[in-house]
Amino acid sequence: MKKKLIFFLCIAFLFTGCAKNKGDSGQKSFNQSNQKAYLEAKQENEIMNTYNKLMQKNITEKEIIEFVNNNIVKVSKTNASRLVLGIEVIQKKNIDKRTDEFFKGNYQQQIAKEIDYPITSDKIEKIKDPDVKHFLKSIVDSGYGIIMKEEAYYPTIDYRFFKKYRSYVNFEVKDYIDIMAMGYKGISIADANLVSDWDEIFKRAIKCERFLENYPNSQKIKAIKEQYLLYVRSYLYGADNTPAFRYDNNGLNRGLKTSYLTLKSRDLDRKLGKIIREYLIIIRKNNYNLTDEVQKYRENIIHKLEREV
Repeated sequence: MKKKLIFFLCIAFLFTGCAKNKGDSGQKSFNQSNQKAYLEAKQENEIMNTYNKLMQKNITEKEIIEFVNNNIVKVSKTNASRLVLGIEVIQKKNIDKRTDEFFKGNYQQQIAKEIDYPITSDKIEKIKDPDVKHFLKSIVDSGYGIIMKEEAYYPTIDYRFFKKYRSYVNFEVKDYIDIMAMGYKGISIADANLVSDWDEIFKRAIKCERFLENYPNSQKIKAIKEQYLLYVRSYLYGADNTPAFRYDNNGLNRGLKTSYLTLKSRDLDRKLGKIIREYLIIIRKNNYNLTDEVQKYRENIIHKLEREV
């Protein structure tokens, strides 16, 4: 009897010990997890405090880009979005200064001599003049592209530069980057010529529409509205050297007419699709020619959108 009692006491002691060890192990794991979360939150808070202080200073584009590159993986998508948009803030703040740099000395003549337009990173690498090469590399490394207007070179924010951050930011900023970067796949209007084809311009406008619908409270609403109206005007008016209606006979541009007539049913359900469907009724009525009625209707479309969007 005594032996049985000792046996049962040993078993009970073993189970109690195991349960205690399991409990200790679980508690330890829970504490470690909490501590890790606390340290990560603390680190993120420190990063964002440093970011806020940096943004108050007169920093360069390269400084903010370096900060973002070093810290973007350590923060949430919301804060990563703030960091990335911070680059744009500094670029907009400094772009006048960068523009002035293009007109210092004889950079304009040197660039024209050394490199063919459009200017790309690959072409910059082949430049022989070290001063010009260093200057253009510094511009591109700061997230700018280089465009030509009226035979002169200017910097412009190149939103393709932001594409590398897409996986870190939230959906709103990701969509914003995509829309703003579209313009660089052939800026819609360059030197009074329509660069993108008509269908592409319509697609870009629709992407802007979706953004305005999906993110009505976005801080980027104004920028997207501007892009939207730019694309709508391009789709209705064309450009000086690529007009919607020909100068010689006032007839509708053949390519644009095809684009209007071949819009898919899903496109016709969009705001711009409905506008084009109604606009086509007026155009057909006027035998696809630019008349006073067509011109007035077209102007009213723009005025209405400017009020509504």
